[in-house]
Amino acid sequence: MKVKTCTPVVINMLSYNIKTLVSTTQEKIDWYFNEFKTQPDKKFGSGAGKAILCDFLLNTIQIEDAYFSFVILNAEKSPTRWDEFLEDCVAFACLHSHLNKTALPIADTQLSTMLRFLGATGKVNSIPSAIH
Repeated sequence: MKVKTCTPVVINMLSYNIKTLVSTTQEKIDWYFNEFKTQPDKKFGSGAGKAILCDFLLNTIQIEDAYFSFVILNAEKSPTRWDEFLEDCVAFACLHSHLNKTALPIADTQLSTMLRFLGATGKVNSIPSAIH
């Protein structure tokens, strides 16, 4: 089933041992999958390829996850770093899924609804967002 383009999608990064749920859009997911499917391997990872980029992204988000998990307020102290972490999570999940021909680890719709509700309280940022 294809999700509407602007529909929020929550990626469960716990599947990769990253303690974050990331809210993105189907449009962004489709963009990443299209890039990984249509662009030559040498375009990624400074010419090293998609597999090397995937390993690099995983290492990067693991380091960032440790940083943001150590002190939860680090996301507020470093908003640009937090946004880049969330974007790297989406890119990694899409690339990993593409390379391994597996489904994205999407959180169920009840959780997505709950995250949208919490977003109005300020406990979870609006898209792109995460609960950590």
